[in-house]
Amino acid sequence: MSKVVFPGMAVLAAVSLFAVSCASVESPGAPAAAPRAKIGVYIDKGARNIGAFRWIEIATRANDAEAVCIDCDAIRAGALDGLDMLIMPGGKASLEAEAMGAEGRAKLKSFIERGGGYIGTCAGCFLLMQPGSGLRKNYLDVIPYAPAPSGGHADLMIEFNGHAEDALGLKKGSKERIAYAGGPVLLPAKPAEKSDFKTIAVYHSDINATSAKKRPSFAGKGAMTAGTYGKGRVFASAVHPEMDVDDHYIIKRAFKYVLGRSVEWDYPMRREGALSVGFVCDDSFGLETAKFVQKLVTQDVFDIVPINKKAVANGILSHLDAVMYPDSAGSKGYTLCFGGENAALAAGFMARGGLVLAWGEGLKALEKSGVEGAVAVSGGEEALFRLEEFLRRPLAMTGSRTPKAPRPVKTAFFCDAGVCNFTIPEMLEFAPEYDMDIIGVEDVKAGKLPSYDLLVVPGGQASELTAALGAEGGAKIRDYILGGGKYYGICAGTYAILQKDAMPEKKRRSEDKGSMGFIPFMDDAPRHCRGWAPTEISFTDEGLNAFPGMEKTRQVFYMGGPVMVPGKPVDGADFEVLATYDGQIVNTWHPGKVESMYGKAAVLGGTLGKGRVLASGPHPESDLFSMDIVQAFFRYLTGVKPTLVERPRRRGAKTLFVRLGPDRPSAEYFIKTALHDGTVDFHIGPRLDCNMLPHVDAVILPCITKEDVKDGLKSYIARGGKVVVVADTPARGRLAAELPGATLAGSCAEAFAAVR
Repeated sequence: MSKVVFPGMAVLAAVSLFAVSCASVESPGAPAAAPRAKIGVYIDKGARNIGAFRWIEIATRANDAEAVCIDCDAIRAGALDGLDMLIMPGGKASLEAEAMGAEGRAKLKSFIERGGGYIGTCAGCFLLMQPGSGLRKNYLDVIPYAPAPSGGHADLMIEFNGHAEDALGLKKGSKERIAYAGGPVLLPAKPAEKSDFKTIAVYHSDINATSAKKRPSFAGKGAMTAGTYGKGRVFASAVHPEMDVDDHYIIKRAFKYVLGRSVEWDYPMRREGALSVGFVCDDSFGLETAKFVQKLVTQDVFDIVPINKKAVANGILSHLDAVMYPDSAGSKGYTLCFGGENAALAAGFMARGGLVLAWGEGLKALEKSGVEGAVAVSGGEEALFRLEEFLRRPLAMTGSRTPKAPRPVKTAFFCDAGVCNFTIPEMLEFAPEYDMDIIGVEDVKAGKLPSYDLLVVPGGQASELTAALGAEGGAKIRDYILGGGKYYGICAGTYAILQKDAMPEKKRRSEDKGSMGFIPFMDDAPRHCRGWAPTEISFTDEGLNAFPGMEKTRQVFYMGGPVMVPGKPVDGADFEVLATYDGQIVNTWHPGKVESMYGKAAVLGGTLGKGRVLASGPHPESDLFSMDIVQAFFRYLTGVKPTLVERPRRRGAKTLFVRLGPDRPSAEYFIKTALHDGTVDFHIGPRLDCNMLPHVDAVILPCITKEDVKDGLKSYIARGGKVVVVADTPARGRLAAELPGATLAGSCAEAFAAVR
């Protein structure tokens, strides 16, 4: 990696004095330029989390516009009168309403009525709805919708209708998957005075992680609305298009609708060698913190990554050099970013050289969390000074590497024929207690399984897996287990060993067509595709006995896996239900009736002949906060708990996203070779995370797919991002040609060399 020389303190001083807007220079005689749109972003109690950060970023980086962060005091003092539009971020609408008070709410309502523009997402949409009881008593009664039961977190599909085509120019019938975080369901209610609104998008799918027994599906009901209140125009969305750059085309259409003019902005891009700095967004920003964010997002000395408690739990600290824990508006009732189990992650981060800077309420939050070792600063300007000083230190941030145990558990991880998973291989590659090989179909058929203690078969497409294995491969796996082998199946790996039910073959879901029938259970409804979302599982008494110390109920990620019910007895099989679903995924992919998941088996364990099997429907390995469940599963099978070892990482390391697929050679190269290069920071996964694209130096596609050539990567390349495609087959070469500007490589090693 080439050495990058960073500017000194003079540049930081310039950053400190950066003006969000500047006057344009006009030539003599030129027509007068249209006045710059003045966009306000509400920043006070109730507006919180990464969405608020993204709205500040979007408004601040907008061309021909001036962004102004305003709080409740400013609203009550009449600051709305100077704005063309107000953005109300997500968070908690009742807190937004309470913080503004009756005077502030009246001024906001009057602002819209007199011609002001308004864009609100999630809580910002709730705020406009008709008042209800309790926390909803202060809603503004601007839009003719009443709140309905809602909740959960997932990416949901919404469908635009003819009104969206009229108002925003979005094609009728077009669909988009957008982040959902407990937003409202827009049910038409009594007409609101002075308002004229139309539902412009409906939920094409649904989510209900924990309370489906109490709530009907909201598929087909309102998700977005647009219209007028008095003279003002409004766009209100229950989902969060601001979270993903691929959805920003919707926001640009909304800006044009509300303001009557086009507004463009440049999305940020990581500068090679920049420090990766997390910015905690769990609480509502204070006004001074919001102004500091405006400075941060308009400079490239550091790569600023907005983070929250969930991001920390999911392992984001492994990819950061430093963290800013800023002052806030002091909202009550929210969990702390470094609270609970995250405190240990924060302590580990600092122990290996990571820097945590905190001030104001952020420092108090760290103290409440019991986290020690953070550097207290007076505010954002001192934080920038400390970061620049930190950058000059010679100390490198590294993880530890523990030698393998004298007799590690020999593990075969299957990556081939439609199935892949890279969280577990990363864990096993560095865990001293395990020695892992990546195997494929031909290894199974060649009879290599008996040389391993454990076989792990991950998620993907069970139909492709069983078709590739065929009768010969299936018999080899069955014989391996009967003879004493251990088998850990995840999602597709579980589907593969279930029994078929009595459903006619032509109506059967593809995942269930090739089931090998090793265990006395089957999927409850093979015709259904429930989708992807977090849900809860409850461990049975047998499960709590099998996994000592486990909490009764845990949240895990579900990705269309089996929901298991008893089937026919199997000779030599003795199985028990270790966990049941305690939530309901109500179809995040397609609308329609879905069988209830409640009380049905999520995790099975037992014996087949001399062997031992654990079969999981959900994916606890998808999130770091549930990896302890995975460790318990391994201990159940082998008696040995794998250690989670931090990968080595150099401060300011070049950061790459590698989208691996069910391809054994590329998995072997990146897991067994490239991951051991501590000079590069890897984000590895089966799906492209568009939210991370602004924060990576390059993307490597060893197994390019049709999904990869969509607009996300095209816009990333257009912004200067580097994409390297391993075009080692004619088919991959043809797909790569659909990504203009991508670099072609003949092998994984060549691709890695091209970005190092």
